[in-house]
Amino acid sequence: MNPPRGQSSRDDPSKGQSPLWERVRQLEQFSPFKETPEQAERRTREQQRKREELERERLKAMPPEYVITLVHGTQLSRWVLAPLVSLFKWPKGLYKEFQEGPPWIHQNSALAQHLTEALGWRVRIEPFSWKAYNTVEARAVATGQLQTNLYQLQEKYPDAEQIVIAHSHGGNVALAALADAVDARRILGVA
Repeated sequence: MNPPRGQSSRDDPSKGQSPLWERVRQLEQFSPFKETPEQAERRTREQQRKREELERERLKAMPPEYVITLVHGTQLSRWVLAPLVSLFKWPKGLYKEFQEGPPWIHQNSALAQHLTEALGWRVRIEPFSWKAYNTVEARAVATGQLQTNLYQLQEKYPDAEQIVIAHSHGGNVALAALADAVDARRILGVA
């Protein structure tokens, strides 16, 4: 059969099915420049992860919907070891929990991550660390500090719902702080 007028059999390599063209087609299918299905899936997952990360960053840049203040309770290590820490002047890294409070109140803790995921990415976690001595005086000082902290957060994020999560004597500090000068109506809850 002759090709249509103005077209030769060389214009369409699939017509002749020459072994050379068959080999070229095979090489095109298995080219190292084409991605495998696994590579395509990996690339798709990576693109999805980057999109989600960008969305989280965008939401974090927006004013928060919730501001959650985490307040720890008394700590034996803080009031028993405080004289030793000041006497021996331990370096910051050596006894980090003593100086910064327990790990669960910090922004990268498992609790903070769970709260952020459960309430959406427009959550601001604010740790509140106090001396945590098991004395009335230490709790009274912490009450005043927490009141100031909550007031500053209300000024900084006026449209955000405020929540306080406290443990043990930290709960007493939180309730005392809300019973006094802080505008308690703007606090959504204490747990």
